[in-house]
Amino acid sequence: MNDKEEVMSDWQPKRWLAVLLTFLFIPLGMMYIGKLRWLTFYVILLTALISTAFSFPGIFFQPDIKALSWVLPLMAAIHAYYLSGQSKSERPWYSHWYAITGLFLLLFIPHFLINTFVLQYFRMPSESMMPTIHTGDIFKVNKWGCGNHQYFGFVIKQQQPTDDCQVQAGDVVVFQYPPNPSDMYVKRVVGLPGDHVQFIDNRLFINGKVVWLKVHQDQGRTTVYEEVLGDRRYQVMYMNTDHFRNFKFTDVKVPKGHYFVLGDNRDNSSDSRIWGLVPANHLIGRVVGR
Repeated sequence: MNDKEEVMSDWQPKRWLAVLLTFLFIPLGMMYIGKLRWLTFYVILLTALISTAFSFPGIFFQPDIKALSWVLPLMAAIHAYYLSGQSKSERPWYSHWYAITGLFLLLFIPHFLINTFVLQYFRMPSESMMPTIHTGDIFKVNKWGCGNHQYFGFVIKQQQPTDDCQVQAGDVVVFQYPPNPSDMYVKRVVGLPGDHVQFIDNRLFINGKVVWLKVHQDQGRTTVYEEVLGDRRYQVMYMNTDHFRNFKFTDVKVPKGHYFVLGDNRDNSSDSRIWGLVPANHLIGRVVGR
């Protein structure tokens, strides 16, 4: 046996690196330790889980399921620690750094581009958009062409929306909360640039005309109304009371590059009536479904 063959037969993966790579992303660790059979098994398993996530996105926002999402990488990391202690006859080509890096980039780049610029799922944190979106509901957001491109909270690019992100009155949007941009809010756009928005005695006026309302259901403490704004028809909720809240911004001319937004739960929403307008470059995307 020559020296080259001895080096190849004596190769042993570093256990700490195998554990780290596996915990970060299971296939990377299995590639590094050179276990093609187990690599195939975990790739099939992860593919099934990812397919389920796309089919039923709400499942992976449940607290119990989110906790379990740490169990699989942890168990796989323990498995990698055990496998990396087994003897190797020869280091396979796919266990080298260039193959591992290539796989990582092949998987990460599409995920990064889709989540940052195209489509992302969000979970509703409050009651402010009831009855349209309930607390805990999962919804998808079209981010294409909108002004604020984020990847899991990190702002990648911030600009004015392009023509591909034409926000219309009545659209539900996700945006950076102007007083604290680290938070993301979900509201309905009721005022576009150039509009004169008024909120008088719990009635919405756009450019001097009252927005049409029709009672949909009296629920005792609250009443659900059908509201029509432009070509959008949706439901809003008001408390059954004669005492109206005092808002700071109830008579506003919306300037260029800004939006006036309201929650559909009109008496239980922190929105433009309280903290003002949403700059267009804070817009993350439009809600397009669940």
